[in-house]
Amino acid sequence: MPNDYNIILADLQDRFAVIEGRVSAEEIELRLLKASPYAVCPRCSHAAERVHQVATRRVADTPIRGRKVTLVIYKRRLRCSHCGKVFTESFEEIAPRGRRTRRYEEAVYEQAKGTSLKDASRIWGITYTTLRRMWFRMAEAELAGRHEEYPSAMGIDEFSVARRHRYNTVMTDIEKRKVFDTAPGRDSEGVGKRLDRIPEGKRPWLFVSDLWTPYVKAIRKACPDAEIVADRFHVIRLLNLALDRVRRAEQSRLKEGNRNKLFRVKHILLKARERLDKDQRERLRSVLRAYPRPARAYGLKQAFRRIYERYTNKEDYDKACAALRAWCLLCSCIGKPA
Repeated sequence: MPNDYNIILADLQDRFAVIEGRVSAEEIELRLLKASPYAVCPRCSHAAERVHQVATRRVADTPIRGRKVTLVIYKRRLRCSHCGKVFTESFEEIAPRGRRTRRYEEAVYEQAKGTSLKDASRIWGITYTTLRRMWFRMAEAELAGRHEEYPSAMGIDEFSVARRHRYNTVMTDIEKRKVFDTAPGRDSEGVGKRLDRIPEGKRPWLFVSDLWTPYVKAIRKACPDAEIVADRFHVIRLLNLALDRVRRAEQSRLKEGNRNKLFRVKHILLKARERLDKDQRERLRSVLRAYPRPARAYGLKQAFRRIYERYTNKEDYDKACAALRAWCLLCSCIGKPA
């Protein structure tokens, strides 16, 4: 398999001589020795070529043609004839004490970006803990080498890390639609520390969040002049909670035998109207005709959703504000849905 040998050696940053090669149906194994007979002494910078000791190290490399590739590196310890220091030659492609080539780790890292670490662990035959440690080490190195760009508009929300028993905070760049940073927990201290890392003058002017009090507190402290906008998902969720309170209050007023009528349409009331099928729409119309209080609350919810749907451009800001004031006036006239 000389051609495969050449492919394997071509992209290595170090120059190696092939001592021996073994090929099977599943694996290619190459025994390699650094081509240069000398190495630079780290103490005096003179060339050293007197071999003191030779050891071998098995290193995993990127697979080729469906075969696993293993490099057995002859690693020499040399004695400098100028200063007498004994040292081990180093390699560009292999980290000190590393068991994988850098290009192997880069290939694993790039694939793991597009899948879960668990799946990548299975594909590459690496234990999950090893792959996780490798991935985070390479991610930190990549971030350290980047020119940091700071978002002008930031989204802040929570995400579950332990089956809804523990939460962290994610901060996103809204314009680029990508994650900017994360913070442990969902308190003002953790979020505030992340925001304080952004230099003055480069901090976001706009935040979109669910109005969780610790988030608002952290934003007001770090970016006092920034605008805070309520996240649409959480606003609609609050409307649904208010609508469901009206439904439950109305349900409690009914006689025992009639309560199921409102209970069975709970999810239809909360579901977006455009996602209802023909049968669900007919059941909704029947319930709204029979129960005025839930009907008024449902009408208020739909009116609020239309504000979102109708005014989508920056130029519509003043019209949207006027529509929102009109909606609030409507609530005060017919009774708030609570």
